[in-house]
Amino acid sequence: MLRTQEKREDVLAWLRNHEDAVEGDAGDALTTLEEEVRHHARALAWDHAISIVRARANFWRHRHNETRCPECWAAREFCREFASGLRMFEPIPDARSHDEFVGALRMAQFAPDAQSLMVPWLKALAEEEEHRAWNEVIGFTKGRVDVWIREGEITTEREWDLSQTYAEAAVHACELLEWDYTLRFIGDAKAERAPIASTQSWL
Repeated sequence: MLRTQEKREDVLAWLRNHEDAVEGDAGDALTTLEEEVRHHARALAWDHAISIVRARANFWRHRHNETRCPECWAAREFCREFASGLRMFEPIPDARSHDEFVGALRMAQFAPDAQSLMVPWLKALAEEEEHRAWNEVIGFTKGRVDVWIREGEITTEREWDLSQTYAEAAVHACELLEWDYTLRFIGDAKAERAPIASTQSWL
């Protein structure tokens, strides 16, 4: 946080000494730019989580695990292990181009020299926000089972039957996670739940 704040102050100081390098007020322009970068970084983090859980669902669809267990137990075990595994797949914004985090029209209000100066700050800002969002994804994943039980999305120990396998419960948990991740990605709690179609392998 301190690093990005220092970079922002350096950029702002430069812009205020080069008033022709930005359209409008330099402080307002940077604030708007920062909000857009943070928004896109968070969206990319949740989108990355969606691609991973789709791949994991595909993995379990092709596993012949005949272990019988209550769905709530299997889902809790799966989410715990999945959340732990997500730490190894955190996205790396610094490896991307800055234009993945901010639109061309937004950058067009800055002169080329100003744009070049801002790139390190933009990448640091995106990295900071995506790291924060990824930790949020992990914590969110760990706590989903209790929510699903309350909402009646999965069966409890009293309701389960001997026909259910761990693999089937894992696939269902992946489907629920993908939907929940998608709601965080698009911010639309009114969308209807739909089945997922996975073609990717576990990353």
